[in-house]
Formats: sequence, C-alpha cells, structure tokens
Amino acid sequence: MSFLSGHSSFEIGMGVFLFALILSLSRAIYLLYFHPLSYFPGPYKAALSTWWQYSLSKTGRTEQILEQLHKKYGTSQHELDDHTLTA
Repeated sequence: MSFLSGHSSFEIGMGVFLFALILSLSRAIYLLYFHPLSYFPGPYKAALSTWWQYSLSKTGRTEQILEQLHKKYGTSQHELDDHTLTA
C-alpha cells in the first residue's frame, strides 16, 4: 500500500470522513430531488431514511401520527406502492 505511506493516520481518517460526508450529502440530494418518488409529498425524514419510524415507534402514538401525516400529505405508502406498480 504505497499510496498510504507518507500520510499520517489523521490525514487518512480525515479523508475517510470527508468521503463519507460527501457520499451522504450526495445521496440525500438524490433522494430529495432526483429519485422517481421525490415528487410525492411527505416529511423529509421519511424521504431520506426509514429510521424516523424507529423514533415514531418509541412514542407509542404511531397510528395517531401516521393518521396526521396522511391528513397533511394525503398519500399513504400503500397508495405509493399501487401507483408505482401500475405506472
């Protein structure tokens, strides 16, 4: 691994960190603006990841919050699935 020689562990770690940061930001931009389902309304957290469901499950009010989101945005996951299957 001659390309690593001459570089400190800090420089290598910083390079890995910057690579991960750029990769994460580019993925977020793709998911929010260029993904085929990006034109469907909904919370940004839901567009970026499914981790928001974990925090939602901790509240104990999952059904109520999902119903509020459905009233606010008017689209459910099942409707998205049906739409993408027929499109």
